[in-house]
Amino acid sequence: MRGVDRTQVPGATAAAAARVQAPAANDPASMPVSLAPQWSTKADLATKSDAVAQAPIAIEDLIVIPESQGLRALDVQTGEERWHYRRDIDLCALSSSDGLIFATFKGPAGCGETVSLQPATGEYVATRRSVAPDQPATIRSNTYAGIYSERFLELWRNDLVRVVEYGDIPAAAEPKLQPHPECSIISALTRVEFLAVLNDCSGQARLVLQDSKPEESRKPEVAADIELGRTVPGMRLAAVGQDTAAVVRGTEILSYRSDGTLLSSTPLPANSPEAKPVLPAQDDTQLPRTPYTADLPHHMTWFSAAGLIGFNPNELDQAFVFPEATGTPAPWGKHILMPVSNGIAVIDGDALRVIGTLPLPAELQAGGTDGPSASEQGPTALAVIGDTLVVQRGKNVSALRIIA
Repeated sequence: MRGVDRTQVPGATAAAAARVQAPAANDPASMPVSLAPQWSTKADLATKSDAVAQAPIAIEDLIVIPESQGLRALDVQTGEERWHYRRDIDLCALSSSDGLIFATFKGPAGCGETVSLQPATGEYVATRRSVAPDQPATIRSNTYAGIYSERFLELWRNDLVRVVEYGDIPAAAEPKLQPHPECSIISALTRVEFLAVLNDCSGQARLVLQDSKPEESRKPEVAADIELGRTVPGMRLAAVGQDTAAVVRGTEILSYRSDGTLLSSTPLPANSPEAKPVLPAQDDTQLPRTPYTADLPHHMTWFSAAGLIGFNPNELDQAFVFPEATGTPAPWGKHILMPVSNGIAVIDGDALRVIGTLPLPAELQAGGTDGPSASEQGPTALAVIGDTLVVQRGKNVSALRIIA
């Protein structure tokens, strides 16, 4: 049996106070005064960036930090370790869903050894072993978590029972159940009980919209199978709603309903001089492509070379564009906090306009000179717990107190 080290710090308890916000958070026109550094750490991660959540994993009053062979949970206010979980095999993927943490490790049959953990203590909830790809990307919603590769995808409940599988399934007993096993998966997103998969089928793109909780997990229940024409470089999913999906194809963003209806076609804004430099160099032969997305209370967002694009939730039509963004945002009460090259922009959540910018330490700025280049570190991602802002850029993770 492989070695497991699960250690909880004695006396560590959840602090509800960590989730309390200052009254100014709910006045969208009120500008915070400053950001006060609290702690910082580095993620020790050997796997590729799209194998972990692209925003800091903030759950209850904890921040979960990936390691090469495990993870550690830190108190969001102090940065002190509450518990850690480590194996003697490599961590492949890390995410959270439905109040639990999901960690996938590399076993003898690929990255197929997954455990779900309680955030408060790190205790086991469930384990799963299956045949899996060696370099998966994560896919998650508030309901389900999973992994996918260029060839196949699977989603799980919080007890790690598989609810759906899609694609070229390894060792499938009934291979004819899959609609497009010959196709590559470009990208995938899920929300509630809706799953969107963008396929490349010998140079032709297909958007397959389906139920993420079919009657039989091995047999996809497809609501719409949409032909999108020739596959073009950079094509990917940008957003998903409860029954809608938005696809970037060339110079346009196409939004579809689950019945296959085209809801909108919006021009993709031009590349931004602030946003484009922080994106990793694109390799169009590398699949899958995991989009940089983040949810706000009233919008879904996607970070691209054009900046931060916001979508209205009902039809995924374009609601706003902030070309100055250098990553994905997080809500603070009725405000939106958004990374920019010289700090954190504060946005009035009602008016959707920038009301000011809070400076960041140089090592956390996308325009800073410390450490690796902007494209090597990638976009900045934010999370908020109470009045603590967590900033993740490359392997650097820092917590700052929002002074209001």
